[in-house]
Amino acid sequence: MKMVFVIILALILASGCMAEDQPKEKVDTGKPINTDALPVANEPSVTVIGEYPLGDFGKLKNVTLLTKELVMGNDSYSYYQAIYYWNGEAYRTGALNRIYPDNEDILPLSPPHAPGNAYGKAFEWVKNNTPEDAVFLSWWDYGDFIRVFAQREALISDPCSKSQCLKTLSDDEKDIFRYEDDEKFNDVLKFFTSDEDEAYKIAKKYGVDYVFITYEDFQKSSAIEYLAGKKGLMRVFTVDATGDRDKDLEKIIEGINEHRVSAYFIKKQNGKYYVWYLVPEDVQKIRERLLLNLLPFNLLPGNFNVWEMLNNFELVYKDEGDYVYIFKVT
Repeated sequence: MKMVFVIILALILASGCMAEDQPKEKVDTGKPINTDALPVANEPSVTVIGEYPLGDFGKLKNVTLLTKELVMGNDSYSYYQAIYYWNGEAYRTGALNRIYPDNEDILPLSPPHAPGNAYGKAFEWVKNNTPEDAVFLSWWDYGDFIRVFAQREALISDPCSKSQCLKTLSDDEKDIFRYEDDEKFNDVLKFFTSDEDEAYKIAKKYGVDYVFITYEDFQKSSAIEYLAGKKGLMRVFTVDATGDRDKDLEKIIEGINEHRVSAYFIKKQNGKYYVWYLVPEDVQKIRERLLLNLLPFNLLPGNFNVWEMLNNFELVYKDEGDYVYIFKVT
């Protein structure tokens, strides 16, 4: 069995899912992520530098580009944000990238950076392969991007009420977000932290057709579980990439044994292998929390993918770099 596992890991190390990319945040601990320890901005100020009307783009109406400056202490950052109307309601996106297309009919904005243009490719796939009236469910911070770049409805695109989300929002975000209806937001929260049968009922309640998941949800799981009042289960350890695959494989296996790994996913980022994992006593929670079942975990000792356990959610898209995953509600 050990030899089979070594061979499988060697194949993973050589596959596209280990492609080099930039991490959203450096995490270097084998302990569960502590949400209370996440940094919060200290009294930042946000100033609108410019406001530029862009017009209509497909289902997006009255799009306006804002350029903003965020000042925190002695540091300042500039970023772009869009205001748009969707079905008559105004929304504000998070930070976006600006492009300068020759064709004025093309929205001069692009999704946030992701390795290999993972977001851009995924949204293009959605536009070409899903009905125009399809409804997508995701964690809230992907919602605006699904509407803006894929032109599809997103179930939620903003945090819950201020009091409920206070500990997961920094002060500079106060002017950025509207707040979702609590019932809808809490149903999405239950969707990700309940078993598949309960999640399926929630999807059907809102007419959800697809579920949008990304590699970033490994880290975001801590906030999701925290808001649901549940213990965070996700853990991670890192191994430096030396360029010698045999040595790297040996170190990864040592870490797997040391941390008692029973479910894992490995991704190479910025010169390190990030091994996201669950310990034996938490593996049973995969069937109790759908998010764990939608992330690309492999289970030991059989080394089969947790997606094989799903009955009502079918994987219909994933990019070559294993960054975005789209499931169809069957």
